[in-house]
Amino acid sequence: MNESAWEYEHRVLSRENRWEHQEKFCLLVDLTKYAPEFHAGVIGIEGRSSSSGVWARGSDRFFPFELQSGRCLDVLWKSVKRVEP
Repeated sequence: MNESAWEYEHRVLSRENRWEHQEKFCLLVDLTKYAPEFHAGVIGIEGRSSSSGVWARGSDRFFPFELQSGRCLDVLWKSVKRVEP
């Protein structure tokens, strides 16, 4: 399925807008075995529920950790800390 230029722009701008206005978190553990971008120290935001996996939807111990690139992974709350602005 091909998306139109408008759909692409809307999706990208929505992600960038969310990134600017949401609370930031720092990943404390190395999760590169799941995806190379998820190394300790990387900054992310809480992803939308539509991008979360089964763990974040089914348990309050997990939440969707989203990178600025849009990649999302469900992580334990104890695996992140809030970043002061």
